[in-house]
Amino acid sequence: MEGYVKSGDYIIQGATISIVMGERSTLTDSEGFYIIDELNPANYLLKADKQGYHKSFKDMCLFFGKVIRADFELLPLPGDMYEYNDTFLSASAVFSSVILGTIHNLNDVDYYKRSQLGILRIYLIQIPSTCNYDIELYDSEYNKIGESHEIDNNDEYIETGDINPRQDLYIKIYSRMGSNSISNYKIVLQ
Repeated sequence: MEGYVKSGDYIIQGATISIVMGERSTLTDSEGFYIIDELNPANYLLKADKQGYHKSFKDMCLFFGKVIRADFELLPLPGDMYEYNDTFLSASAVFSSVILGTIHNLNDVDYYKRSQLGILRIYLIQIPSTCNYDIELYDSEYNKIGESHEIDNNDEYIETGDINPRQDLYIKIYSRMGSNSISNYKIVLQ
């Protein structure tokens, strides 16, 4: 059996595909692809699972000598309307002054894109109690221009100089310790 795991147009790397009531499992690669080979003909219940997403199941019948395709669509758990923002290229464009986001696991990174003219103040607040999230700021050419690395779940703060002419800035939120797929952090932009 083989297939892809996606969520909308977003490829999900590192999803676990397992045979329920069996001992076989594998992870999706960087393209969201998986293979479980050398299976005997039978009915199998497959499960796709990734932290931050709802589990998905498929009942599949494997015949001798046939390759069965089983693609999965995982839906994100509630609480993060910006998800699928794990790279500069997939950064969520933000127009409001308040952003609520979630770090679903230790590998999750959130990027936001903001078109800015003038001074920008960025506050990362309401970090979940068992987590230590940090913030970095990048210019339109992906050069780091600011960062804040407070300890534990203390608030983070970055202030830019006067930005002129207008340019896209990228805000990166990531975890140094802990994750919480239920509780949101808050970014305030001024």
